[in-house]
Amino acid sequence: DTEDSDIDAKAIVLPTLNDMIMRRNLVSEIIDMSDGKCDVKDIRLVMDAIKNHSLNDVEILFTPYYYIREDKADILKPLQTYREDIARCNIRAGVNQMYERARKYYTKIQKAGAHNKELIEKYGYNPKCVAHVLRLYDMIYAYCKGFSYGKNLVADNLLDVKKGVFSCEEATDMAKEAFSKMQAFKNRWIEENEFTVMIRHIETDYYYRGGGTIRTIENLLDAVAMNAIRHDIARNMAIKLSDCMPIDVKMYTDTLYETM
Repeated sequence: DTEDSDIDAKAIVLPTLNDMIMRRNLVSEIIDMSDGKCDVKDIRLVMDAIKNHSLNDVEILFTPYYYIREDKADILKPLQTYREDIARCNIRAGVNQMYERARKYYTKIQKAGAHNKELIEKYGYNPKCVAHVLRLYDMIYAYCKGFSYGKNLVADNLLDVKKGVFSCEEATDMAKEAFSKMQAFKNRWIEENEFTVMIRHIETDYYYRGGGTIRTIENLLDAVAMNAIRHDIARNMAIKLSDCMPIDVKMYTDTLYETM
């Protein structure tokens, strides 16, 4: 990153017992901060996104910058312990996600918008988009060859690209060549691996609280979410008998009619 980079954060939240009883929508919203944005999501949505290999969600498993509530550390630990396996639980989806992300950035290299108007006016192109295309080009090759997912997220060699050191012609030519090669590689890989089994089996001593066997990465992700939610609900439940008494139905209905 450069000194001009925004700080994009993610906050994973747990539903309350009332949220589930009342069937409230799962939390998913973007909060604007002074130096960036924070993506707030229910843990169940995050686990589903990781299963589908959403790059933004898979990459949080590898960041060195995070805070985990102390009472949830052991429950969430498998996300780090098995992160390389998790990143490959659906390799075909991973390949498609990397390609689609690169295509998105490639189409925006010289497309002016409210968020990149200054960059287009200054350089004639968006250096950040070029850097992303080149990074994903390197990443998809390494991913399919089985190299460490975490190490491939680091792209210090592209800092000059992000800073706009190259001319518009040089930068757009680099991006065009990289994206063209990436497209050909992706199509060839998908064709050659059409019948590859994607959901990887795993051996772990982690378990579902309440019973259940973990045999795949998908099971593991489900177990982490379920265990975190169960633990949080149990921790927050009141144990006083008065808090467990039935609702006064007459008082509730009288209040309801008064407000109608």
